[in-house]
Amino acid sequence: MASSRLLWASRAASYLRISPLCRGFSTVLQELKYADSHEWVKVDGDSATVGITDHAQINASPYDSGWIIKVKISGAGELTSLMDSDKYAKFCEEENAKH
Repeated sequence: MASSRLLWASRAASYLRISPLCRGFSTVLQELKYADSHEWVKVDGDSATVGITDHAQINASPYDSGWIIKVKISGAGELTSLMDSDKYAKFCEEENAKH
C-alpha cells in the first residue's frame, strides 16, 4: 500500500512538475498552498485549481485528476492565509499526534 502511494505521488508530481515531500501517512506537494481544512490550491497565472489533500482524500488521485474547482483569483494577496508545504506537513503531524 505504501509503495503504491509513493508511486502514485511520483507520477502526480511529474505531471504537475513539482517535487513531493513524503511525511509518513501522506504526500505534501511543495508547489501548492494549503488550508488547515485540508484543501490545496495550485495557482497558474490568474486562476487557481482547488482540491482536497491526500489527508482528507475523497478519491484515489487528490492532486492529479481529483481537483474540485478552478477559480479566477484577483491577486496573490488572496493566498496569504494559506500554508506552504512545510507548514502544512507540520500541521498534519501535530493534528495526527492529537488522535
